[in-house]
Amino acid sequence: MQHDDAVFRRRLRQDDLWRKLFPAEHEAEAGVRYLEPPDAAKFTNLSTTFLARARVDGNGPTFVKVGRKILYETRDLVAWKNSQKRQMTRAAQARSPPAQ
Repeated sequence: MQHDDAVFRRRLRQDDLWRKLFPAEHEAEAGVRYLEPPDAAKFTNLSTTFLARARVDGNGPTFVKVGRKILYETRDLVAWKNSQKRQMTRAAQARSPPAQ
């Protein structure tokens, strides 16, 4: 029983820290919305596996990590997705002028 009590108290402290770092009133006023990875995956039409790999590789959307919790701001997801727009599938190669 003591183990359960210790876990419960630790979670309460984490929740208090969470509320201090991300108070609901501030989020509503600033228009900031945070999504956990499964919700972020749905929001971007990507898989959670892709987001996890992108976090490791450093080539995905920016994220916030508090303890073990990973969150994505919706505006960061939109900005990252917009930055992925391309006109062709391969990188443009420098072309030399035709020989005369």
